Amino acid sequence: MREERMNVLPPHRKAAPVLINRANFVERLQIEAKIKVRLPQVIGFLAVFLLYLLCLGTYRPLAPISLLHEALGEIYKVRRLEDINTPDDVMSYLEGFIDTTYKFSSALVDANTMDAIDPVRCFAESVTDVCRLKYWSFPDKNRSAPNYHSGIFENNFTSSSVGRTPERPIILDSRMDYPYIPVVALAPVVWQTRAKEVPCVGFGNTYNDEVLGAGKCDPTKPCEHAQTYGITSFSAPVASRDTSANDAPQPVFLTYERPAFQCIDRSKNDHIFRDKSFFPTATWQDLTEGVPAQEFDMDGKKVFPKFVSNVAYLQAPLELKLGDTLLAWNDSMWSEPSAKPGTRRSEWVNEYMESSASGRVNTFLTLETNTLTIASLVLSSQGESYSDIFTLCKITFTFSQYGPIHAEAVFRSTSQTPGHWFLCVFAFLAVCAGYVSKLCIQLRAEMRPGSLGKKTAGRYDVPLIVRVFDVIMFTGAFAHVLWTLVIEMSPPHLAEELREAFAQNSQALYFRAFSNILVCASVLSQIQVVGFFICFLFVFRFFIHLCIHPRFDMLIGAIRGCWDDILHVAIPCLFIVSLLAFLGWWMFGPDVDVEGFDSFGEALKNTLPYVIPGTPATWSSTTGSTAYMLWASTGMFVMRLFYLVIIASVVKAFHSAKDAVALCQVEQSAGRDMLDALQSIYFRRKNKWPTPGMLLAYLEQDRSKMSSADSVSDGSTGRASGKSSQSACSSVTSQELSQAFGPDNEYTSKLFDTQDAEKMLKHYAKKMQVLLEEDDEQESDPGKTTVSATDQTERQEELEPDSSKDVVADLIRRQERLEASQERLEASVGEILRLLKDSRDREPLKAEKAESPRAMAELQKENSSLKDARRTADSSIEVLENKMAMLQRQLDNSGKEVQENLKRFPDHVAKFGDLLGDLGRGIEVLESHRHESHHHSITSRSSSDIPQDPLRPEIASSSQAALDRQGSAPFSLSNMTEQEAVYLGFGKLRSQERFGQIV
Repeated sequence: MREERMNVLPPHRKAAPVLINRANFVERLQIEAKIKVRLPQVIGFLAVFLLYLLCLGTYRPLAPISLLHEALGEIYKVRRLEDINTPDDVMSYLEGFIDTTYKFSSALVDANTMDAIDPVRCFAESVTDVCRLKYWSFPDKNRSAPNYHSGIFENNFTSSSVGRTPERPIILDSRMDYPYIPVVALAPVVWQTRAKEVPCVGFGNTYNDEVLGAGKCDPTKPCEHAQTYGITSFSAPVASRDTSANDAPQPVFLTYERPAFQCIDRSKNDHIFRDKSFFPTATWQDLTEGVPAQEFDMDGKKVFPKFVSNVAYLQAPLELKLGDTLLAWNDSMWSEPSAKPGTRRSEWVNEYMESSASGRVNTFLTLETNTLTIASLVLSSQGESYSDIFTLCKITFTFSQYGPIHAEAVFRSTSQTPGHWFLCVFAFLAVCAGYVSKLCIQLRAEMRPGSLGKKTAGRYDVPLIVRVFDVIMFTGAFAHVLWTLVIEMSPPHLAEELREAFAQNSQALYFRAFSNILVCASVLSQIQVVGFFICFLFVFRFFIHLCIHPRFDMLIGAIRGCWDDILHVAIPCLFIVSLLAFLGWWMFGPDVDVEGFDSFGEALKNTLPYVIPGTPATWSSTTGSTAYMLWASTGMFVMRLFYLVIIASVVKAFHSAKDAVALCQVEQSAGRDMLDALQSIYFRRKNKWPTPGMLLAYLEQDRSKMSSADSVSDGSTGRASGKSSQSACSSVTSQELSQAFGPDNEYTSKLFDTQDAEKMLKHYAKKMQVLLEEDDEQESDPGKTTVSATDQTERQEELEPDSSKDVVADLIRRQERLEASQERLEASVGEILRLLKDSRDREPLKAEKAESPRAMAELQKENSSLKDARRTADSSIEVLENKMAMLQRQLDNSGKEVQENLKRFPDHVAKFGDLLGDLGRGIEVLESHRHESHHHSITSRSSSDIPQDPLRPEIASSSQAALDRQGSAPFSLSNMTEQEAVYLGFGKLRSQERFGQIV
């Protein structure tokens, strides 16, 4: 295709040696050198980064876990958590959470979890607080069934051997199929942390002790406290007056058994807790004094856990009574632990379970509760092709020091690790280790004294600080994946933990399994956070890699151009945003009508939307006061000025970067340039051409160094001077490159011979037409194959005209050459169109040739050649259209330059006229001075009358000689010597090269 593109060029271009514009060629080589050096680095970076992302993404099934968490959030109604404000709201939510969990219990999870259960209550259909038989039923209906059992309800369970040994268990009958995929294998668990009760101080203590006298009196003796501080009292109604006291109202005094309220310090933890909650076999002491709760470790905290099947097991009866009869501590019911049907305990248990919330008191959740958490373990079991997922659904209620309750839902999932994840991990560790080793070797080599800057393309490589950053970043990624692998291979393993807990049927082991799941989820969360920051470093490094091409570098250029402006705008912007957030928190935090300012963090989050355009959500959702409207208006109309200034700076910097890229005529799209870089590797190796870095080292080296290298190589100074002249030319020729020496061994090795140089220049000419240099002499004489240094020097003078030459004429010549080039392009386009027309004319012949079966092969061959010709023509048209557009831009630029020079031309003429006027006035002054001196008999003056210069006495004698020579002749500076002109004040004019022409 490249050969066919060359065929459409004008004939004289084939025979003449290729002239390449030096500036464009150097700029193109700079792009290719940067791509050649940095493209392998970018490929290695992307390979390691993609492997790293593959390790992160395949560790867990992210999509199924995300969908599962979303569904569980709806099932457990986590949106209700925003409406929880009181302990009663907490207990109501716990009741719903427990009921929802048991809906996903496909088996008797209480039998799996609880240490002891009354079998009579467990298998009774009327019992709903334990052993909820929704999907199973007790086998007591069909007496002929082999699994029939009735001993439990006939009160002779101990006499039956069924269900007493593992060999003869009770086999439950199926009531319905389980309709869900998630399965709960354990009962919900609740745990809490507790704070210490401390004495109240301040007015709270005064009110409790002095006003109320709570807990200060003993009913067995007179209250001494009342004599000191008094007791709360009120007057009885008229009907209760004491008639013996002259009908005076009778006061009523009262106090309280214990303090009316307590004070809690939530910064101090209490490690002693006696649980007074209900359970069916509870005694009087259990409900009044409490059962000591065992403390466990949970995620680094000491907590008090409890497995529950009903919210009633977190409460207790408000009054210990059966019916309307209060139960004493020595009642016989307390000595009967079994709740068999018909017993008083069974009636008491049923009465409590049927009572409403007003008949119960919270005993597990008390004022000392600091945090309360309820959790369930949900198992999503799958087949062989999919991984099982264990999800810990955790709801935590945090009680603040002043009463408000904050609720938070956290779902953590872990799954069976797929086998292909280990392959990804080992592949990443191997690749990353090799890449880091290579970076360390290069870094060590470059940090040696005297090693920096020795490489030919070293200045196109990344800086040293970036290499150090690469080593740190890839080492961090390696350590992060290795850490994940160690966590995966190390115990505890969830499946084994649960299997062991089920085997021993211990609540302590069940809770330890919960704790291990929570710890594992916490570690995985930390791994995710570390991975996030490492990915952020990779993204930052990716932006640095964008400098590989000018098109990509526009973004970095825009950032470089505006970061200083953004920094100076952001500093006051952050200060004012923080100030507005503080004012919002200070003024509207206590305001009930204004939401979102309860803390400084929330106030800052609600202040930031006022900086960017748009109407903030709080503007329409909040009905605040006049102060709030003033605050919001300030944020909307003042803070957005900073935003607009920042955006304007970014836009301006981007346009500047884009204009800088537009000025570059030798760059193509990033994809084409990178593909060309890969193709150039093949051409350079095939033809043994030097690398772009070596060519740049030659083209950009000092003239003195080049001259000395040529003198050593050629043995003559003339050749060196000729080469220096060529280096100063605007065109790069094969003759010059054939005499060039590479950077190895101090410029003593040639880059290539004349034929290879000409071949390489033709390659670049075919690749980019903008690299070609227009030459009038070669166009008039196509057979000329060499260009002398003098001709190239004259061409350079034409391209860079001296101020004494005609600028307008030079620009006109340029425009004429551009118009001639455009005509040649139009002729080439006409030739291509003619070829296309000929190819279309041949299409009717296809039908005739298709009639003959013997001509099918020929027709196919002709079709293939026509397709190739069309593709070649299309690509050539595209190239020529690009060049025509480029030439049109050059013509426009030249026209603008001509107009600007024409505008400046009258100024130059005026300045030149002023110079001639000054010169004429100076000559008139000197002429009058000469006549005046002549009338005073200059010739009779002695040499002693001439002013003597103590430093240069010879000038004085010269000036006398000059005056003697003038005599009465007309004044002429051309007759003076240089010393005489300097002494008389005309040294500057005399020293000019065109002094005689000016005169």
